[in-house]
Amino acid sequence: MAGFPESGLAALVRATPGTPAAPRNPSLRITIHRRFLHFVACPSRVGRPASTFRPVFTSPEPLAMKSQIRLAVASACVAVAALALAPSSFAVDAAQLAEARTVFLKAVGGDSAAVKPASERFQSLFDKEPDDIVVRAYLGSCLALQGREAWLPWNKMKLAESGLAQLDKALGQITPAHDAKLIDGMPTSLETRLVAASTFLDMPDMFRRFETGKRVLNDAMKHPAFESIPPVAASRFFFQAAKVAQKEGRKAEEASSLKKMLALDPQSPDAEAARKRLQEIGA
Repeated sequence: MAGFPESGLAALVRATPGTPAAPRNPSLRITIHRRFLHFVACPSRVGRPASTFRPVFTSPEPLAMKSQIRLAVASACVAVAALALAPSSFAVDAAQLAEARTVFLKAVGGDSAAVKPASERFQSLFDKEPDDIVVRAYLGSCLALQGREAWLPWNKMKLAESGLAQLDKALGQITPAHDAKLIDGMPTSLETRLVAASTFLDMPDMFRRFETGKRVLNDAMKHPAFESIPPVAASRFFFQAAKVAQKEGRKAEEASSLKKMLALDPQSPDAEAARKRLQEIGA
């Protein structure tokens, strides 16, 4: 039976459709009938449609044998379902995440030497908690950074596309429950969108991610929770909004976003770049 390891049950019913199986007990005669062979107990788990394969037994105790098999298959299905639905016992360590983010920000800021250690830290966190959308988003951005640093063109493309795929998946996994889970006072749903939008907006035009990044950023800044996030976190959004305005030639909005960013977090890692840009546009 596909989906389960070989067992006494599997050996008992294993046979080619239309061909009688050799019974382990000589006193038990199993006839396999193509039209009636199917396991009704859990067809979706074994990967077969409900209209195929059901064993028909002709033995001195057919009902007892069929009941035992159905019970065994059903028990196996319950076990598989429990494993699939059980929540992970691992929670991302806050200190490890903070450390990884610190190294990541250095890499984003242009420190090539920080790309590898940032990637290794987030890969380690992802291996432990692959369903965490924030960790997945940061890992995707790290892959894009690796593409930035790669020498060979095909490696650049492969890494960048892998990173974008992870970011797309992280965005697709956002649910209302992520609005209630906080990281440094910000919902994980907004943190994930910020990482994705920042990465998309920094991608070369050939990847055609600007509009997606703009949409993701706007969705985050219009979210009801945005007004209550910490100032330091909000400043990061306004810095990305300034990038969008600059790309579209809207200098007044760009200047406004940069000034809001500096007011919210004067010590931001991007503060120097923001002040320099304000001087360039005379604002």
